Formats: sequence, structure tokens, C-alpha cells
Amino acid sequence: MIHRGYTRFMAEKDVLIFVHIHKTAGTTMHRIIERQFPSNNILSFDHDPHKSINEFKNLSQERMQRIRCLKGHMPFGLHQLLPRTPKYFTVLRHPVERAISQYYDLKTIEKQQQHPLHCFCKIFFGRSLDEHVKFLYERNQMNMQTGYISGCIGFDELNQPYPPFPANAVDLAKQNLATKFQVVGLTERFDETLMLMKQVFGFRNIFYTRHNVTRMRPQKNELPNSTIDLIKSASQFDLDLYMFAKQLFEQQIRKQGPSFKGKVTVFRLLNKLYGRASMLYHKMICSPDQFSVTHEP
Repeated sequence: MIHRGYTRFMAEKDVLIFVHIHKTAGTTMHRIIERQFPSNNILSFDHDPHKSINEFKNLSQERMQRIRCLKGHMPFGLHQLLPRTPKYFTVLRHPVERAISQYYDLKTIEKQQQHPLHCFCKIFFGRSLDEHVKFLYERNQMNMQTGYISGCIGFDELNQPYPPFPANAVDLAKQNLATKFQVVGLTERFDETLMLMKQVFGFRNIFYTRHNVTRMRPQKNELPNSTIDLIKSASQFDLDLYMFAKQLFEQQIRKQGPSFKGKVTVFRLLNKLYGRASMLYHKMICSPDQFSVTHEP
């Protein structure tokens, strides 16, 4: 059974689908989602979406029927394979911040040969940030937010590099966000995003500490203007989509009424206490070399 507090917001025939785009605070969101459902009602996709989707398509009908939450790195459209009514949500991030975070995350993986994603990501190693952006642009991987949300990266065509997107890719993505997604969140406004999830989907226990935070990365204003301009030029689709998503985000918040801002303020205060309690707990059960504090990138 689904957790009791959740059924007030989702019908028995519904399935929650989280489209996780790399470096948008998705790992933290995964941990929160996993508290909402029994584990056998969740199907998660890993960093190899092609493999994950093939495994998903070959699931037994019995296993398909049990899925109440589908989450991970996957493009819009997989609801077509499920016998339930989709309730989509996603979290988008400003393309410049996402590109910087992604690059320095790869640099971290590059230095750790034992990292589980080292072999998977090694094609991206050994380049400067500018070279990395140009490489992704040539492979049509810079506008991933548009590709995933529009469905132009089809779930039967996930081998990289991707073919060029059609001219109307951004329009398709905007239409999907506006009509198919119940919640459109923003990484930069994560607490408000979580509160929207609570209000719209009935999420319980949305307290969190950051997961998979990119450390040792420069801030945007520490990089050359030429690099920022290069990222913007290579991310025109995603920049357009992000600005539209911001408008949707504000509309969602206005629908929650004047009390929403106060609820977010209270949540932030309580989440700070949660973070301190979590830190103390880990200090008690972990040796000092196992425990570290991470900060928002």
C-alpha cells in the first residue's frame, strides 16, 4: 500500500513520474520521494537510461501494476507504457549553473578511478570547461533540459550523441511543462519547490540535507565572461525553457495563496533544526574520517 498520508492527493490509478535532469538537486529529491512510497512501489532509473528503459519495458505485467512512482534520468513519455494516469514533475536549473556544476562534478569523478561512474563518464574527461561545453554542444547534449522535457530525446533513441532537435523543441517542452507537469520546480528555489510538492502531492517529511553536492567548484562570477557567454550561446534552448519555467513556478506559488510564504519560512527554520540533528546523529555513529559536512554549490 502507498503511505496513508499520500492517498489524499493521488488516486489509486495515478503514478508519480519524476523526470530527473542531471545536476538539478535531483539526488536530494530522490531521497525525499523514497519516504513517500513503499520500496516495492518505486522504480528508479540509474545513470544509464538506455539500459534502465530496456529493463523497464521488459518488466512483467504484475510488476508494472505495482509501480506507483517512476523516477530517474529519463525523457518525458514513459507514461505511455504504464497502465496508470501520470502525474509528472521535474526540477529545472539555470543552464549556466547546471553546466558549471556538471563539469566540476565530472572533474571529481575523473580523479576517482574507483568511482562507480568513472568508466561511464570517461569520454568527458581531460577537457577544460570551454572545451567541455563545445564537446557537449557538438554531441547535442548541452540542451538536455529541453531534450528531456520535450520528448525529442525519445526513450527508444537514448544512445548518445543525440540527433539535432527539431526547430520547435522548446515549444514542445513548454507545452509539456504547462499541460503535463503538475509541479515544475527550480533548483535555485528548492525549499519552495518542496513545499509545492507537499501541497500538490501530499508529500510528508520533506526535511533534507544536501546529497551529491558538487564541491570545489567556482562561482559563476569567478569564471571569465567569455566562458559564461559560451555556455549561454550553447544553451539557447534551455535558457528559453528555464525562463518559461520560472513563470510557471511563480504561477504555481500564487495559486497556493498568501499563506504559502509563511509555510516556507517555517519549513526553513525546522529544516535547519533537522540538519543540526542529522549532523549530531552522524557524529555519534560515524568515526570523524567518515563524517563530512557539505554545502550548497
